[in-house]
Amino acid sequence: MNGYSTSGMKRTTPSELLIRQRLTAVTRGLPGARNGDVNSLHQARVATRRLREALPLFADGSRGRKLEKAVRRLTRALGPVRELDVALLTLDEFEGVDDVPRAAIAKLRQVVTEERRLLHDTGENGHLRLRLAGDRGGGFGHLVRPEMRCRHTMRPTMR
Repeated sequence: MNGYSTSGMKRTTPSELLIRQRLTAVTRGLPGARNGDVNSLHQARVATRRLREALPLFADGSRGRKLEKAVRRLTRALGPVRELDVALLTLDEFEGVDDVPRAAIAKLRQVVTEERRLLHDTGENGHLRLRLAGDRGGGFGHLVRPEMRCRHTMRPTMR
């Protein structure tokens, strides 16, 4: 890339290039995250954090705060599902340990898997409902608008 936009001879600044790279990484991970892919969800969440860290280079003041808030909302929407994915990976590790009861692992896996399904299946067709809004008014506008709302949270129960 030569630093010039394809729509003319306007020079693209390094901060604009960085923001575009970060935004591309977010949009690359979201389709898989919507479909429940563990790795895509993780990559999308990491990309949102990196994008949020780069935003001060691109926008400051109230515009920058609004952009940062929108990206933070997306990171937070992805967070609970990712945490459950990590819990499932941890349960996988416990399966090889002899002194951990198999029935306990199976029950925990069932509870965590159901919780993940409830968090993830908030939209039609069982897809995580996250959408990207387009560029509105010359900036990145409302980059992301998470529509996922946590209806159900895990609460430990004593029985």
